[in-house]
Amino acid sequence: MLNGVTRNESACRSRMKTRILVTSALFSIASPIASQAFAQQADEAVATNAPDTSRQLDTVTVTARRVEENLQNAPVAVTAFNANDLELRAAEQLDDVARFSPNVAAYPGAFSVSDSGQLFIRGIGQFDYIVTTDPGVGVYLDGVYLARTTGNLLDLADVERIEVLRGPQGTLYGKNALGGAVNVVTRKPSNDARGKAAVTVGEYNRIDAYGFLSGPLVKDKLAGSIAVMTQNRDGYVERVLEPGKTQGGTDSQAARVALRWTPTESFSFDLAGDYTSSDTEQGPYRYAGRFTDDPAVLYTLLDPGGVDQYDTDNLLESYATGDNYVEVDIWGISGTAEWELGNSTLSSISSFRSSEIANLGDLDGTPFSILTEYDDISQEQFSQELRLSGTSMDGKLNYTSGLFYLTEDADQYINVDILSDLPVLPAPGILDRIVSANQKQESYAAYGQADYTLNEKWSVTGGLRYTYEEKKATLSTFRDTLGFYELAPGTYTESWDALTPRIGLNYQYSDSVLFYGSVAQGFKSGGFNGRATSLDTVGPFDPENVWTYELGLKSELFSRRLRFNAAAFMNDYEDLQFSVSSLADDGVTLLIGLENAAAAEINGFEMEVVAVPADNLDVSFSLGYLDAKFTEVSPQADEITADSKLMGAPEWTTSLAAQYRIPVHGLGEFTLAGDYSYRSKIYFNPLNTEGITGALELVNAQVSFAPENSNIQFTAGVTNLFDEEYYASGLGPAGLGMIRGVVGRPQEWFARATYSF
Repeated sequence: MLNGVTRNESACRSRMKTRILVTSALFSIASPIASQAFAQQADEAVATNAPDTSRQLDTVTVTARRVEENLQNAPVAVTAFNANDLELRAAEQLDDVARFSPNVAAYPGAFSVSDSGQLFIRGIGQFDYIVTTDPGVGVYLDGVYLARTTGNLLDLADVERIEVLRGPQGTLYGKNALGGAVNVVTRKPSNDARGKAAVTVGEYNRIDAYGFLSGPLVKDKLAGSIAVMTQNRDGYVERVLEPGKTQGGTDSQAARVALRWTPTESFSFDLAGDYTSSDTEQGPYRYAGRFTDDPAVLYTLLDPGGVDQYDTDNLLESYATGDNYVEVDIWGISGTAEWELGNSTLSSISSFRSSEIANLGDLDGTPFSILTEYDDISQEQFSQELRLSGTSMDGKLNYTSGLFYLTEDADQYINVDILSDLPVLPAPGILDRIVSANQKQESYAAYGQADYTLNEKWSVTGGLRYTYEEKKATLSTFRDTLGFYELAPGTYTESWDALTPRIGLNYQYSDSVLFYGSVAQGFKSGGFNGRATSLDTVGPFDPENVWTYELGLKSELFSRRLRFNAAAFMNDYEDLQFSVSSLADDGVTLLIGLENAAAAEINGFEMEVVAVPADNLDVSFSLGYLDAKFTEVSPQADEITADSKLMGAPEWTTSLAAQYRIPVHGLGEFTLAGDYSYRSKIYFNPLNTEGITGALELVNAQVSFAPENSNIQFTAGVTNLFDEEYYASGLGPAGLGMIRGVVGRPQEWFARATYSF
């Protein structure tokens, strides 16, 4: 048992003591220096009555409300990370960022497609990857909405900043942002020549390389940039029965090219293209036990000892066999035009994106052919957005309005081999099936939001978005060995519309303190069941809806050396979509339906602190709390009860990060960086599968050295410093009674050399 479920109590207590001692070093660096620094600053200010000239917090500019503004002026809950923040936290993908955002959970997919991300904000998200289900958290790349969860754990090498918006963003962002949104903003080309090159080596034969170059092509008119990256790392889960083979390895390449055209001071056009290709190993899955005894007698026919013998104490080994790969090709192109029209700006964002993902692997993690799956998912999308933002009424009114269109064509082919080795079956493969789905959708929206200043202290916010969408799904399930359709090919069409408002009241107590309150609604699209095995399970299911009531505070104190932001909220969450599985009459066949099965209430609070208590010290802290519970459960959801816990909703999340710079005259500057994150027990699926879940603490540490008068920096560090053994996610397919665990990355060292100019 793992993640707080003890296998060896003595060893666990010893590790905990060591972890507490070393982790507290982060506080020991920050606390005495912080208290002395703030006290000294206050004393000096009183004594001299002079302005403070010591280092202050940097101003953080975000586009959380679709316009550039100071983070502290935006009456929404948002966390922002710049490129330096990400590097100091050894963050490589979006799921790494989630560890430092309160009430945010992100983990890799536990179905067959390991290149999908499950993002949850304030207990709202989506855990399935199939093309007929939509995410509950919107991910945006330079303003372009990514419609699928497959491939959404973006690499962060060419990122300028990441913004994590918490709470429904139904007005400015629209559908599928009812939990929140994640904005990934890449670096724009510069008219000043600049570049960066980095090489990283590390555990498991890791070799990563990154290069970035930007500069003018036509002076003051046209600038360009190019970024390339390659990541190579062996797998960390070894296959016991196939020596030399591993799972969880990486072999990927990516490139991004951008042009920025500025023919006049009032017009700019950004053109960008990106491409990612990877040929990696299957995700680090392993057999992690059984959560039901129903099919146990069947497994003894495969092996007199059953299958539990393959759930060993060593998480870094698997008894899986057979083919093992994930192939990914993703590319996209976007064009963003902006016209300055006096007090307003007209923007146009056009984008086309395409993805192709093929995955084959042994999902049961045993030597037998119990569950093997091949997936082939392809998707193309085109989106167009027109946006007008500006000010009027002598600056009292700030507004943003726009039109949005999205069309998508997505295909899914799933070939599942079920219990082929079972000797009591009349013939091998009679339970196998091929699940095919094609979904076409079109979505239209019009929106507007405005802030109106009532006086020096008070302002109000009002916004509304109308969305109309239509989906057409062609579905079938074919029993290929037996040669008949469980679900004959058929096409199903449905449409939905939604009005999603936002209202807010804001009080500017002082130049550095803002109070706000808001009421907002978000929704997630309806759809069809892409794994239907009968007409009864096709659907459609309706959209999810959430109303959120929030009170918040934004503040900067001690002459802008301390930033303290906090929010408290209540979510009224209705029509939750659940993939509910059950057994057919044969006791083996898995039936999966997707339906609006429940309602829930999610209350909580979160706080974030960023401080520069000394000129060479940066400290950040976050804390989140969730009280999530079902208030209503449909009788048809026989796998879920009112006592079940919501998936992706840990009660507590917290993090601490510190960076301390040590200049050495005549030599250079050292930077010590460390971070700690904690997440209380979390469930990865609606069935609340035990055995793969529990509290999780992770610590990273690194040291960097930049020689004096040099553009070079050397970094060495360790991730998962205490070698925590844990499952990053998991799944328990009811029909087979087995638990599949996705093993989290173990302790790993790395070393990096960086040259920049």
